[in-house]
Amino acid sequence: PVGTNRQTLTFQRIKRADEACYMCNASNAIGKGEMSKPKCIRVLFPPTNITLSLPSKVTEGQSVSIRCSAESFPPSTFQLKNSPSSHRLDSKLGDKQNTVTFTFPATLADAVAYTCEASNSEG
Repeated sequence: PVGTNRQTLTFQRIKRADEACYMCNASNAIGKGEMSKPKCIRVLFPPTNITLSLPSKVTEGQSVSIRCSAESFPPSTFQLKNSPSSHRLDSKLGDKQNTVTFTFPATLADAVAYTCEASNSEG
């Protein structure tokens, strides 16, 4: 008779570091079997390490670019807000590098503090 011995790999608390493609094989006293086809795990996680990059000085009328980025999967949607009103200026979905750039002509009214918020389905 042929015996079936099933082994299971269980992640108690999945972490981003566990994201990989996994394969398995079996061996016994006679030899080693073929490697299985890979099965890949994508770990979903909310945005972390949100960064905002912008020039400290800009001339009125000049084009200004504000860059927001984050680490997340799936990619984040970014919202650019100005302070102190927290008025949302624009919202964009991040690219493959999970980065967006907001570009607009600078006016005197734009001389305020900015914040960037990132969100996705995980948070």
